[in-house]
Amino acid sequence: MEHNTKVLIIGSIVAVLLQIILAPNIMLFSVMPNLLVVYSVVVSMLLPGRSSVVVAFVLGILADCLGFGPFGAFALLLLIVSFVARKLMEVYGGAGLGISLLVMAVLILIVEFSYAGIMMAMNDVSPLNAFVYLALPESIYDCGCGIIIFPLMHYLLVPARSSIGVSTPRPHLH
Repeated sequence: MEHNTKVLIIGSIVAVLLQIILAPNIMLFSVMPNLLVVYSVVVSMLLPGRSSVVVAFVLGILADCLGFGPFGAFALLLLIVSFVARKLMEVYGGAGLGISLLVMAVLILIVEFSYAGIMMAMNDVSPLNAFVYLALPESIYDCGCGIIIFPLMHYLLVPARSSIGVSTPRPHLH
């Protein structure tokens, strides 16, 4: 089994366990982070392949099983965001950590606000409750968790580049 596949499987299991065990215990102001969304967005950004789409779908189904909304909503949103993340990282992948974290934050905002829109359409939830009291704080909390998860998964999934044969840049004096 390939190294990245092992990391994806173990990481997915850890993400599910953390969502079930840890997330309810680290709630802030009745807002619980959605670590499954964060993990699937990060994996979709770091691994441009079919495995990230499978992880997004499976974690979306698990998020739907753990959540209170309509079944299949998170799975659909994570599949869409997985494809968008792959395309964005093709364009902005080499831009650095700051751009990667910004892309991650935007994708998490898209997922959380889209899910709030679905909840608003399916239930009797007011727009103020759906967007201001649920989606916005959850997005901020998820982005904070993503700042921790992204570098860790980058270290585990992206191979280190060898610096052998690369010369040290010299300053040019003009």
